[in-house]
Amino acid sequence: MAEAILNGTVVDDGGGLGGLACEVRFRYGTTLAMGSFTSWKGSYYTGMNFQEIVSGLPGNSTIYFQAEARNIIGSITGGQLSFATSSAALPVVSTLPATQITETYATLNGYLAFQGDRPGSFSFEYGASPLYGMQTPWQEPASTGDYFYAVITQLTGGQAYHYRARFKNGGIITYGADMVVFTLSATGGLILIDENLELLLREG
Repeated sequence: MAEAILNGTVVDDGGGLGGLACEVRFRYGTTLAMGSFTSWKGSYYTGMNFQEIVSGLPGNSTIYFQAEARNIIGSITGGQLSFATSSAALPVVSTLPATQITETYATLNGYLAFQGDRPGSFSFEYGASPLYGMQTPWQEPASTGDYFYAVITQLTGGQAYHYRARFKNGGIITYGADMVVFTLSATGGLILIDENLELLLREG
């Protein structure tokens, strides 16, 4: 049996500038009728990516799938796509919380739960929105059970950055879930307050 990571994006949540939270899921199966479903999960807004790992898929088969979203306005289904499974399971990569966070840099972390049929290389996508826009260089090797990381720099203080881990094996890229890291804000005001308190104590 094989497994796969299904990926989708909320193109428009229907809520305009304010946004309107959506629940999302996938339909999938070995025929055009599909018939299997992942669980609904939320909340997702315009531009946000989502994914789900589905297992127990038959090997050497064509799997059809499509994303679905719903909110108080209604529901919508994305276009139907398909992929072919092999006899080997697909890689599984996880995005982990960021560490060593400052105003201008952070360390992004990931974990390779399963490499598939061979080791590969890893990287991170990141940016000020779920659309990312920037990436770290591919590094290798990475194999099952490896923790990996990359340092991103030239960040803006007090800013939220979206990021996700990714793993490339034989030309196929699999992705971890989207996570957010908040850079630290400048603390100059607090330092001045401390200095003033110290001065008052000395004068007293």
